[in-house]
This record gives sequence, structure tokens and C-alpha cells, in this order.
Amino acid sequence: MDILIRPYEEMDFEPVTTVWFASWESIGLNLDLPSIRGELRERLPREIANGWGVHVAISGGNRRILGSVGESTPATICRTGRARSGSWQGTS
Repeated sequence: MDILIRPYEEMDFEPVTTVWFASWESIGLNLDLPSIRGELRERLPREIANGWGVHVAISGGNRRILGSVGESTPATICRTGRARSGSWQGTS
């Protein structure tokens, strides 16, 4: 199977949030899953608006979304104060 990576498009919202939620569900913890589903659906557009770059992995044959990745740009990291002097300072 060929896998293609391309930039996120608005039409990807439902499949991306479904795959993202499935990854949370798969960890098997006793979480408030309906709450997490809602949080993820609210978070994706907010993070994109705040500068996240999002890409999706799709199957080459049927174009089904297999996964996604969201990354902050260096400017976004600096604007949020989560990185200083070019080094990543993760939160605990």
C-alpha cells in the first residue's frame, strides 16, 4: 500500500478527529471519552488558528486518512513562551 502525506484541508476535519479520538480510545485508560472527543473536536481548529501545521497520511489507493501530525512552528513556540533561546523546554 502506498501512503501519501499532504497538508490538512478543512474537508479532513471529521476523519482526522475520528482517528485522533481512536488513538486516545485505544490506550485503554478509564477516561471520560465523550468529553475527550469534544475536546479534540474543539482543539483542532483552535490549534490550526494558533499556527499548527497539520499534515495527513492517506492511503494511495482509496485516499482514506490513516493518521495525522500537528506541529508548532518555531514562531508559535516562541509566542507561547514554551521555548526560549532556540531550545525546547517541554512542560511536565
